[in-house]
Amino acid sequence: MKPKLQVIGNIFDAPIEAFTALKARPSWLTGFIVIVVASIGLAWLMLPFLEEQARIEMAKFGIGLADIQHGQAIARNFIFLTPVLLLLKWLIFAGIFYFGARWLGGPKGLTFKPVYAAVAHTEFILVFANLLNVALVLSLKEVGEIKDVTDLYMIPSLHLIFGDAPVGIPYFTFLRQINPFSVWYLFVLSRGVAVVTEISRRRAEWFVALVWLAGVGVEVAIAAF
Repeated sequence: MKPKLQVIGNIFDAPIEAFTALKARPSWLTGFIVIVVASIGLAWLMLPFLEEQARIEMAKFGIGLADIQHGQAIARNFIFLTPVLLLLKWLIFAGIFYFGARWLGGPKGLTFKPVYAAVAHTEFILVFANLLNVALVLSLKEVGEIKDVTDLYMIPSLHLIFGDAPVGIPYFTFLRQINPFSVWYLFVLSRGVAVVTEISRRRAEWFVALVWLAGVGVEVAIAAF
């Protein structure tokens, strides 16, 4: 257990060592359990704020109180889908990196498990960003102060350049992704892909950036509907 926890710690301050260890002994279950528990806990802490924001949005469309409460109950249950959504996200990303690395000249002996483990462990950076955001919201906001979705994001990102001016949800979804933690995540993930697939660092950087942009594009498309 201790070496696995050491790998998790190294993701933050010694990522090359962490990915080298994962390449030699790929594992992801311990990290998965920690991430799921943390993610569900943070989502539960944010639930009153999320429910208030959802109530405001649904009220704009004239949805009645009973329907709003029913929708909020369904949303609570979705929190517990976190494990499934994480596994699916990692499977998609790891699959793209695995097959892409083979196409980009990765070794013939490349296997899927180290790539999956690298993708899974890099998620800890996003969990840390979420932890910081939740801490800031709980410290600086009251539930009654929530007016729209932008009030739920306190991490400095590109959407702040608009100040208090209204920003459409699709634009906000894109702009909030451009923040220091995203840069950190991309940097570490590109190092991980380079280590476990043995493609060049430059190729890994471009590959990871393109895949990330595609993922953000999907989020923006969903937000537009």
